[in-house]
Amino acid sequence: MIITIKDKEYNVRFGVAFLRELDKKYETKGIGGISFGIGIEVCVPKIVNGDVLALYEVVKTGIEGTKPSDKDLDEFFDTCDIDAFTEEVLGELKNSNATRKKTEAAMEEINQAEMKKS
Repeated sequence: MIITIKDKEYNVRFGVAFLRELDKKYETKGIGGISFGIGIEVCVPKIVNGDVLALYEVVKTGIEGTKPSDKDLDEFFDTCDIDAFTEEVLGELKNSNATRKKTEAAMEEINQAEMKKS
């Protein structure tokens, strides 16, 4: 996925390197104190519920190479069609080899929770 910020194109890729970095930011300890990442499991529900900061974190983590400044990225988020961009990012997460299964599982949990509310 390509995003353009200040006339410069940035490649946003949700591959293994992205997943590794996101999991470092969202790490928990399991039985026996074993650490494991839960980045997608935390971020996808937040994004679906309209958390722009979670979307920002996912996109910033996914930008390959030199990242734009926070100010430029803030401006991008402040001026883009956030609903359309959210759908585009979720679509990319659903289609990436590295994030597909975890994203689908998170979406399924969200759907089941919604069904229970009805």
